[in-house]
Amino acid sequence: MSKRDSVFPAADEMAKRGEKPTVEKIRMETGGSYTTLTPLLREWNELQAAKKLQTAPPPEDLHQVVTNALNDVWIRACASADARLHLERESMNKQTEQARKESEELQSLADRLEETVERQQGVIKDQEASMTDLKSSLLAAQQKLSEVEAALTRALMSEESLKEANAALRIENEALKNSATEDAARRDPLIEQVGVLKGQVEVLTAQNERLIKAIPGSKS
Repeated sequence: MSKRDSVFPAADEMAKRGEKPTVEKIRMETGGSYTTLTPLLREWNELQAAKKLQTAPPPEDLHQVVTNALNDVWIRACASADARLHLERESMNKQTEQARKESEELQSLADRLEETVERQQGVIKDQEASMTDLKSSLLAAQQKLSEVEAALTRALMSEESLKEANAALRIENEALKNSATEDAARRDPLIEQVGVLKGQVEVLTAQNERLIKAIPGSKS
């Protein structure tokens, strides 16, 4: 059963008792909310007014009655339209305000994201600069290493040359030693022979002096 089926009978009973049906009285008997009962009671009143028009004899000035009724309908329609317009305007205002807040929140989020992106780009630039410095340092280190390797190679070659020179000097020294030994071996017999010859010369000299003294008339 719809709410209308309980509201209309309750209003009819109040009218029979000579009471004017109101939303509060209807609510006390049938329950329900003001939002539900108000349009139903308005419909019941319109139906009662229509019944009175149907049962009442035609007035003398029917045109005026119709005009007044139309004016009343027009006024009610305008009021209802104004009420609906007001509600719709409030709803639109709420939606507009909500959309504005959401737009501001989205704009704020976009700004924060943009700041984050800018910070990340700054970090990336710093990292790229650091990488460039590291590459430069690495190239410098590699160049230095190449220089050290070249110097070491030259040092090794020099050491090898020194070893070769020392070996040659040792060979030459050994040859000189051998030659000196050979010269000494040849010289010793000569020295001995010279000693012998000196002895012979001294003997001959002494004999010669004696012979000279033995010659008559020689001066001694």
